[in-house]
Amino acid sequence: MPVAKPSSQNTSLSDLDALAAAVAERQLGLVDRVLGLEAQVAQLSIARQQGTDPSQAGRLAVEIADMRGSLTWRVGSLVTKPANRLARLLRRR
Repeated sequence: MPVAKPSSQNTSLSDLDALAAAVAERQLGLVDRVLGLEAQVAQLSIARQQGTDPSQAGRLAVEIADMRGSLTWRVGSLVTKPANRLARLLRRR
């Protein structure tokens, strides 16, 4: 018959579980940060190859994001969505 563990060992195991969860969460956060930085480096590299000033590339990205967030863009996307789906279905055949 197994012997029950003392409560001090149970507490330390739960502490270790909490610590492991915290470490895993921190690791995921760091991986996310690294991926974001890699994407930023890639964008700057592309801008540099194209001879674009990185600050101009950033402004253009903001401008595109603003355009895609505008009411006109969203309404246009909504109106053209059925045609896009039809074209996609026709291409599959």
